[in-house]
Amino acid sequence: MKFNFPFIKFQTPFLLVSVLAMAASLFMVFTKGFNYGIDFEGGAKLEYQFKQNVSEDDVRRALSDLNLGEMSIVRFGSPEEQRLSIKVKLPEQHADLGQQLTSALEKKFGQGNLMLEREETVGPRVGKELRKKAWLTILFSWVLMLIYIGYRFDFLFAPGAVIALIHDVLI
Repeated sequence: MKFNFPFIKFQTPFLLVSVLAMAASLFMVFTKGFNYGIDFEGGAKLEYQFKQNVSEDDVRRALSDLNLGEMSIVRFGSPEEQRLSIKVKLPEQHADLGQQLTSALEKKFGQGNLMLEREETVGPRVGKELRKKAWLTILFSWVLMLIYIGYRFDFLFAPGAVIALIHDVLI
């Protein structure tokens, strides 16, 4: 059974859907921004396991005296494990940030009721530099793809292939 779908006949609606999807994606990027990890943003990420049931709001209130600014508190793992990840942007003076957070949480929830499982710290300057290098690497890879596709197949195909790749990533 041979079936031919007339793609060219429907190119206008397909193009419209594609443009709308790209516009929606770009709108989200420019309004919400990227959700960079600690490596690219700079900051600290600490993962705790609690022995008792605690809410994210309780943890936020316990840490409010430290004046850390905006922080992200996310529950992860199974509900029985009581594991929370705390992500904060590093202040200028961030010596012993993990110890400060642990002390504040132990003060609120009791000593021995929590355990610091993991701590990652990246300075803001390093995060900014990594983000810049990542964008340059992406641009460099696009140029290399243009060269390879042009050499291997035809130089007329290269821009279309790379633009299609960028389109797919945007959506």
